[in-house]
Amino acid sequence: MHTYDQVATEYKTTDELPYREYLEKWLIENELRELKKCRSLDLACGNGFYTNILFANGFSPVLGVDSSAEMLALAEKSFKSHNDISFIHSCVNDFESNQEFDLITAGFLINYCSDVLHLKQVCKKLYSLLSNNGTILTTIDFIGEKAKSDMLLQYSEQAFHDRPLKDGETFKLRFLTTNPCDIQVTHYSEKTITDAFSSAGFEFVEWIPLSISPKGIKEKGSEYWNYMLESKPTRFLKIKKHK
Repeated sequence: MHTYDQVATEYKTTDELPYREYLEKWLIENELRELKKCRSLDLACGNGFYTNILFANGFSPVLGVDSSAEMLALAEKSFKSHNDISFIHSCVNDFESNQEFDLITAGFLINYCSDVLHLKQVCKKLYSLLSNNGTILTTIDFIGEKAKSDMLLQYSEQAFHDRPLKDGETFKLRFLTTNPCDIQVTHYSEKTITDAFSSAGFEFVEWIPLSISPKGIKEKGSEYWNYMLESKPTRFLKIKKHK
């Protein structure tokens, strides 16, 4: 992915954002506690944010896949001492494996889909990679659901769109971290996403309720998180494959 090749180093600084630890990591780890330890696949792994969560919680070996060579270079540098972590440079739709996975994470993968057809193709690919009774955990950006809000600035984010977006429309999202960077995000509604997974064959698709870790509330205060919990600019989806 050319865009991420250009901003790989800057994008890595988003790992510093409070919501990534106190909301994102917190919710994913809560879900992992309910699952049996297994080998895992991290699609759209980027610099390895989810790869690290999987490995730290015992879901190894971990295979990370990403289309950005520069992102993967950062990931490989971070995990070069871990034999149970490996990476492959590939687009999701082009990735092939002779083994299925019991657990797949896909951070913001849905927001990289160029249109609804591409979204459906990605869901079908996920279905082919997941084992029977396996689980997918994915994080999805919903900032485009509403007109831009200055409330995002408190979370070090700035969106550039002036109205609620339709499926497949994109907007620029700026991360105001120590090294600011811009990315393009594609918006899809909850219904469109749910329908795409269902049409791919998945029988269990559930939106995970949002919550903040006790540490996050203690450090930032409950008021800080109100907009994040009420408007839900970031949401989490759990999908299972039953046979």
